Amino acid sequence: MGCARAFCVLATYAPCCNIASVGRRKVTTTVYIEPEQDELLKALSERTGVPVAAYIRRGIDLVLEQNREVLPGQLPLFEPKRASRRRER
Repeated sequence: MGCARAFCVLATYAPCCNIASVGRRKVTTTVYIEPEQDELLKALSERTGVPVAAYIRRGIDLVLEQNREVLPGQLPLFEPKRASRRRER
């Protein structure tokens, strides 16, 4: 399976991946996965032609997307107005 086919498969299953990052420089890191995960990822990679690293990056993208609200981001220009509370006597 050629590189173009691998990209098509990845794009089909990973539509939110940033296409601009395809040629970007990557950072090397080490992750420890379970033997079963390794076995399944390698089998998936062999069948689709998509590198294991691409699937791992896709998994990271999914986790980051699901937790976007707790990641640092741009602060709002204005703070939302709080409802005024009246003291009852």
